[in-house]
Amino acid sequence: MITLPNAKTVIYRVKDFDLTRTLTSGQTFGWTRVSGSRSVFSGEIRGMAVTCREPREGFFRCRIFKGSGVGSSAATAPPITTDTDTAVIAHYFDLERDYSALASKLIVLDATLAPVIASGRGLRLLRQDPWETLISFIISAHNNVPRICKSVLALKASFGVPLVPGAKAYAFPSAQVLGEAAEEELIRAGLGFRVRYVKAASAVVVKGEVDLSSLNDLSTEEARSALMSIPGVGRKVADCVLLYAYGRTEVFPVDVWVKRAVETLYFDGQERPVGYIIQFAADRWGPYAGFVQLYLFDYFRRTGGNR
Repeated sequence: MITLPNAKTVIYRVKDFDLTRTLTSGQTFGWTRVSGSRSVFSGEIRGMAVTCREPREGFFRCRIFKGSGVGSSAATAPPITTDTDTAVIAHYFDLERDYSALASKLIVLDATLAPVIASGRGLRLLRQDPWETLISFIISAHNNVPRICKSVLALKASFGVPLVPGAKAYAFPSAQVLGEAAEEELIRAGLGFRVRYVKAASAVVVKGEVDLSSLNDLSTEEARSALMSIPGVGRKVADCVLLYAYGRTEVFPVDVWVKRAVETLYFDGQERPVGYIIQFAADRWGPYAGFVQLYLFDYFRRTGGNR
């Protein structure tokens, strides 16, 4: 594991947690594998540089370095009950939830999901910084996971505040920084036509027209409407932010993989409109729809729907 100055190690007893599967499941794009290791990842959580190791023998280890707190997380992340290092990491990785019990509940609710959930054992729903999640999924439009990751990491390296002196660890850039960035520099980061939407979203957040830190106080419908008022944010991007940043597990983001998954499993491969699928998910899985979406996306992206 990487050695950081003034670093602190926190250890959790866990079960049913696959770090690699979780960080490569398409819900986050700002983590990187540590050079020379396939089981250690580095990233940022609430203004802290973090390295995490794949759990071994039921123990999950994270090494953290508290930065200056000027990263995106400091301004836009919803509050948690206890602001300790241990609580912050546990909250981000959803370590307090019993995923074995959740899996059993989902299979009882819908036996069709059994092979999908079995394949996704170890997946966890992250609670990420809303600003980084918003920009990441704006970038995701007509894009693929490797390119999205490349762009997010390029934004951090080019515009982010260093979290660790002398180390390549950067915070995700703030709305003000991205708003002031030259379009040519953003294009070099791989944003392409999405530059105008990133700039527009930055302006909306800087002006306070949408306050990401207050969306937790709104209903899901109200929060979705607020997000969709941002240029470049449609229903799918808004729902990704609600699910992956705010933990609104009743939402069901639908992309090409999830649409195909639902059509394959429940409609004999016959095409259904996105709105129909969203309502189907709400009716069938209710408050667990977001977890089902995570499992379906991961399963069908990895297998191509071949069972």
